[in-house]
Amino acid sequence: MFQREFRKIANIIEKKLKEAEKVAIFYDSDADGCCSAALLIIYLLKEFKKYPDHLVSCLHDVDEKLKGVESDLIFILDTQPKKEDRENFIIIDHHLIQKVPKKSIIFNPMLLDKNAYIATSCLIYRILNKLTDLSDACWIASIGIKADKSEKTSEDILKLTYKKYPEFTKLESKLIRLTSVSKNLLDANIVVNSLIECYNIGSPSFFGKTESSSKLVKMSKRINLEFKLVMNSLKELLKTKKISFYGIYSDFNIQSLVANSLFMREPKKTIIVCNLKEDLMRAEVRSMRDGDFKKFEKKLKEIIEDIGGHKRAFGFSLKREKLDDLLKVLANF
Repeated sequence: MFQREFRKIANIIEKKLKEAEKVAIFYDSDADGCCSAALLIIYLLKEFKKYPDHLVSCLHDVDEKLKGVESDLIFILDTQPKKEDRENFIIIDHHLIQKVPKKSIIFNPMLLDKNAYIATSCLIYRILNKLTDLSDACWIASIGIKADKSEKTSEDILKLTYKKYPEFTKLESKLIRLTSVSKNLLDANIVVNSLIECYNIGSPSFFGKTESSSKLVKMSKRINLEFKLVMNSLKELLKTKKISFYGIYSDFNIQSLVANSLFMREPKKTIIVCNLKEDLMRAEVRSMRDGDFKKFEKKLKEIIEDIGGHKRAFGFSLKREKLDDLLKVLANF
């Protein structure tokens, strides 16, 4: 599936990299995004002996993070800008298409088949494998694939991982859990670097034992403690028949964890959890209604800064001064 398209974008990437002096990578700070960034960096190091000049994790704020960054070539992985559109962008993503850019190069299987669901780490792995052998990094792609629940379109990569790294079977739950900590961090680069360190050593079994990944284990424990404290101090800002909106205060981006937990309690409602700690606040939404993403995108476009994700699990960011406006609109949903 999409083999011709994989080859086409692979050739573009190779050509652009040969011409570029400065390279930047922006990526979504979930497990799939981190694995995608790690795979691209492994390719850069292997073929060009180059680490990106800018490595930036994003959480519904890619437009904000892109401001002021000038590089010859900018990769945007597992997310898409809402406003920014430049000729030096290469966007590789698998989420719902918000707007097809006019200047940027974009590869998203949903543009070819609206029902296609392929993790970005799988896309990156398949694309870069057209240029070099990345089979030793198949376990990194597998983490992103499993975390994003896109196993059906990636069975060959998973089979290769289990064959090449038998230890992965026992380790996969731990690896997914630790890489998924990325979504709760203000800067997820430590997760990307942990994956690269273990790749360089030669086995996923070292995850949690290298310099970066051992720090990640400690962070994971702190986040679990923070989660328990936040769950005991939730602030309900809005409650209607369809929506429950909660505010939290945390130094970590744990709104996703909180939203998942609350949604399990109230699966028939749309759950919104917003971290009120920063001036640019980030919120996560969980819903059983497929139409909520488009509804939020349309009705809140003048209020929110960025929105991205899937039909039933997505997030957005907004400025603090827009919170009251947001609550008024949501009250009438």
